[in-house]
Amino acid sequence: MVDARKYYAEALDELRALPSTEDRRRTRVDVAVKLVTVSWYSVPPAETLTLMQEAQALIESIDVLHWTPADHGRAASISLFHGRGIYALSRTGEALSSYRKGLELATLSGDASLTSLLKVSVGQSLTILGRFNESLPYLKEAVDLLANIRDAGPQALAIVGVVNFLIGAILAFVGAVQLRKFAADIFVADLVGLAVVREMAAVMTAIIMAGRTGGAYAARIATMRGNEELDALEVVGIPVTDYIVLPSVLALAFTMPLLYLYGCLVGMLGGFVVSIAMLNITTLGYLHQTLDAVPLDQFVFGFVKTFAFAVMIGLTSCRIGLVAGRSAADVGVAATRAVVVGIVGVIAMDAIFAVIADVIGI
Repeated sequence: MVDARKYYAEALDELRALPSTEDRRRTRVDVAVKLVTVSWYSVPPAETLTLMQEAQALIESIDVLHWTPADHGRAASISLFHGRGIYALSRTGEALSSYRKGLELATLSGDASLTSLLKVSVGQSLTILGRFNESLPYLKEAVDLLANIRDAGPQALAIVGVVNFLIGAILAFVGAVQLRKFAADIFVADLVGLAVVREMAAVMTAIIMAGRTGGAYAARIATMRGNEELDALEVVGIPVTDYIVLPSVLALAFTMPLLYLYGCLVGMLGGFVVSIAMLNITTLGYLHQTLDAVPLDQFVFGFVKTFAFAVMIGLTSCRIGLVAGRSAADVGVAATRAVVVGIVGVIAMDAIFAVIADVIGI
């Protein structure tokens, strides 16, 4: 960060020495914003405000009629960091005004991430000022994302743990029955470790989430369609994709890879319990054999595969809910269809990943 700050500062000084043109003014604004971004915690608020005031003068020197969406994004970024600098000086009211100005500009730029960040900043400022009723609409998107993460993650731990534990136990039992005939008891650890990490944990976790969370997403959105809540959002100009679909997909994409790792550990634990109970294997021997049999690249491949499953389940479930009918029966149809499409999609994608793994030699 120190090196980056040094280079950005040098670049800014060099740009200041060059003749001023519209493109160079835009570049100076970009460099100033990046300089503040990489050195936020090491630069005093007063210096931040000075840089942002300079950037504000540069962007305002460009004729507004010539502004592009990127220029609106630049101006919104300036307002964001200007507000943060003022907020650090405990001038919350002035920061709120700067954030609101930036929010208007970010909306014109079409930058969804910058818009969401400014909404959260406005909501936080309103909360600090004690205007709680006004802050809720701005903070709702962040609250919705956290609620989706909670529903898709911690609340799914129990069922993911039980299913993967039983899968690991079944694999160990079937393997033990056959392998002990050849005095190859220790290789049960290889069987369970590779099967769980390579396939079973990822696939079973994805199937559980397709049935549990994917169906819930489709039913919820279909209910909103029937109650005309989606129509109301469209009327007031709130994008349904950003407001409903994006938090749902992000929540699954964040939690499912973590649930996969959890499922791997629990599945191998199930195999360990059965192996210790049925076979003449020591605890250290089983653990050592498992570590030798399952390289790190298997976990990485499973992690990536689960992320792809999560995105597919989230997108298909939300899409099915959005195109559902408006009757009560259509809600059930949408939920059923989301579950079926999710499970079939997981199996089909797993077959594709199996081919990819063979090609790349994993």
